[in-house]
Amino acid sequence: MPMNDHFGPTGRELRLKDKLRTMNWTLVALITVVCCIGFALLYSVAGKSFDPWAERQLIRFGAGVVIMVIMALIDIRTWFALAYPVYGVSFLLLVAVEFVGRTGKGAERWIDIGPLQLQPSELMKIALILALSRFLHGILLDDVSRPSRLIPALMLILMPAGLVLLQPNLGTTLILIVGGAGLIFLSGLSWKIILPVVALGVAAVPVGWEFVLKDYQKQRVQTFLEPDFRSARPRL
Repeated sequence: MPMNDHFGPTGRELRLKDKLRTMNWTLVALITVVCCIGFALLYSVAGKSFDPWAERQLIRFGAGVVIMVIMALIDIRTWFALAYPVYGVSFLLLVAVEFVGRTGKGAERWIDIGPLQLQPSELMKIALILALSRFLHGILLDDVSRPSRLIPALMLILMPAGLVLLQPNLGTTLILIVGGAGLIFLSGLSWKIILPVVALGVAAVPVGWEFVLKDYQKQRVQTFLEPDFRSARPRL
């Protein structure tokens, strides 16, 4: 089949029903199953009631599925064309947060744009995936581990991650780093690079715990690893 680029055949565009048929419905089903488990847990925690959490989560999930399907129907070439501009705008918004950001719960994470309140770090989660995917798409498998290719990819991750860390927002910072690193790994990064980096990361955990994390961040980690940690703490 002749191809006019990396994305699809020449000739007529796919019709809507063709696009719907070729969607990864298995992935949609798996996401739905996971969310249904969440609904059940929220329903149970609320004393077998949809109010206040399960109902809201169900509405958000329904809206999210519709948005996901619509985005999946858009030609991937459109997303690739938007990848770098969206990343650039998201990065500028992160910079703007440092100067005009609204402080909430001790962190500058929000920026007011007219009547809208925007959290640039959330937008960057999507923008980073788009930009990094486009960048890695144009690299040959054997070239992924070359410094000339790897360093720009890392900069795409570390620049926004550093700005988010300054807010401070450790959780989103880790999501950006882990998500970006996962894409680079899947693109064919050499194990000669992966293993030393993983070893260095493991060795840095005690240092980060002692000198980087704040007390409330340590408490969140401990509560995640041991849900009874908070209730087990002695009350003063």
